[in-house]
Amino acid sequence: MEKNDCPNLEKCPMFALFRLQATTELFIRRYCNGDYEKCARKKLKDSGKEVPENLLPDGDTLPAHWSAP
Repeated sequence: MEKNDCPNLEKCPMFALFRLQATTELFIRRYCNGDYEKCARKKLKDSGKEVPENLLPDGDTLPAHWSAP
């Protein structure tokens, strides 16, 4: 973990939702490295609210029927 990475990166449960490592890496580069304050998951967590399991960093949600690998 780099000093500019999200402090939640190593324990973020969202990554268990993806089967492809490329998808995980895309989200990490876009939301977890550097400007992680724009992550919808982090915003909810920091405000003390519950973070839905299917919430993506961009604020979209995975369909209810989505299942982890």
